[in-house]
Amino acid sequence: MSTIAVNAITDANAGNTTTINGVTPNSANVIGKNKIINGNFDFWQRGTTASYSVTSSQYLADRWLMRTTATANVTTSRQSFTLGQTDVPNNPKYFYRWDITSHTAGTGVLEQRIEDVSTFAGNTCTLSFYAKCNTPQTLSNSYLQVFGTGGSADVTTSGSSFSLTTAWQKFTATFTLPSISGKTIAGGNDYLNIRFNMPNAVCTVDIAQVQLEAGESATEFEDRPYTTELQLCQRYCPAWAASGVNNNFPFFGQAYGTGAAVYMVTYPVKPRVAATGVTTSGTFGPSASGYTIGGNFSSITIYGPNLDMFGLNCTGGSGIVAGNATAFVSTSATGLIIATGCEL
Repeated sequence: MSTIAVNAITDANAGNTTTINGVTPNSANVIGKNKIINGNFDFWQRGTTASYSVTSSQYLADRWLMRTTATANVTTSRQSFTLGQTDVPNNPKYFYRWDITSHTAGTGVLEQRIEDVSTFAGNTCTLSFYAKCNTPQTLSNSYLQVFGTGGSADVTTSGSSFSLTTAWQKFTATFTLPSISGKTIAGGNDYLNIRFNMPNAVCTVDIAQVQLEAGESATEFEDRPYTTELQLCQRYCPAWAASGVNNNFPFFGQAYGTGAAVYMVTYPVKPRVAATGVTTSGTFGPSASGYTIGGNFSSITIYGPNLDMFGLNCTGGSGIVAGNATAFVSTSATGLIIATGCEL
């Protein structure tokens, strides 16, 4: 095999980087440059709004953890951009809203935990995002290297302060993360934490298009294919949602008693770790003979989870007896199953 080594490939006429099959290679179209998952806030598998009034720690938008240690009323939600707006480029559909309706004391943090503490360790990188607020406020950020259970002590790197106004602005911050030389990583739950520290005041903060990349400058936001981004989210939040009433989920099993069955569930993608539980929303029942729907289950719990699949142990239903083959059915239009324990 022959190798061609050159410093640059340029167009013979204009002198710019040449196109290859109609595409001009540049830093904006390198797949995977953005280490933030769901930085465009397209995926909200757990729901699109939640409210908090006490100390809380909860995921809403995929991969984004909200934490409060405040005496405050906070509502986080998905908001839609006006179609055709140009304040934030690339035609994003959604942005994240952090709405503080009352505040006495304490702080609030929106963070993403990036799997693998070695991410950008000892290197310079750049954070970029768009933000605004209904009143002038200061948003700050910081970075935390977490070495996992039994590993070295966490290392915090100070970030920057950003002056928010009522108009969308693009903010950038370039920084160097400490080396992890000599550190100990353990537990299988190490990560790099990117934190946004919310204002300690009554206000409404909006954030969009968050990107973390290598280098000393911010490039155009990486808009990964929809399916690729969803699969990245599902590594940490495997979820299945109904598309209508009496909608069959892709779970099949066998009844082991009257109204009781175990269904086998395959993850949509390989999870970070095996699930430890399930949460449910809506109502679910078994398919019975002749494709009829039996009575709703009263209990649904996880059974025998591993990295490839897990079982759903369902009891309290009706319409099936031991030995029946059965499918798992959402009897409500809002049926949702989430495998828990895969997040960092």
